[in-house]
Amino acid sequence: MKFFNSTLIFLFTASFLSAPTAATGVARAATQARLSKTAEREVVNSEQRLASAIDKRDCRALELLLTEYYAMSTEGNDRATGKAAALELCRSARLPNYKIRTQRRLEARAELVQITGLTFSLVQSGIDREQKTAFHVSRLWTKKDGRWLLVSQTIEPEEEETEK
Repeated sequence: MKFFNSTLIFLFTASFLSAPTAATGVARAATQARLSKTAEREVVNSEQRLASAIDKRDCRALELLLTEYYAMSTEGNDRATGKAAALELCRSARLPNYKIRTQRRLEARAELVQITGLTFSLVQSGIDREQKTAFHVSRLWTKKDGRWLLVSQTIEPEEEETEK
């Protein structure tokens, strides 16, 4: 009988401990799905504001979108471009706009969102020839003080599939 009472008390206590956790887990999952849709919409809007600021050479708008520790890196470069250098490139109309055109994918975790995809750029190859080149773009956004800020941007040429 003593064993039965101990087991009954254990099961009774466990049911109370697990019930709030299960309910919280369901509520948390529903909230997380809702937040991720909201975050996706906000990040896509921030991406559009970023492209607009670069196209219009609006350094003030660009400055508000970048974190203080922003870094832009490209394949083949040993150093990353920081916030001050990016703003200077924007002022001189030399900051390229790597707007994601295809294969956009968002991965959201808590307050971080990574957006990746492909963009295309005309590259001068030779004297009078331009070649359309695809680049893989990866950006990391974070939410601070209620707005999304760009932390980093990585640009790499798209790897061509090797023929077998």
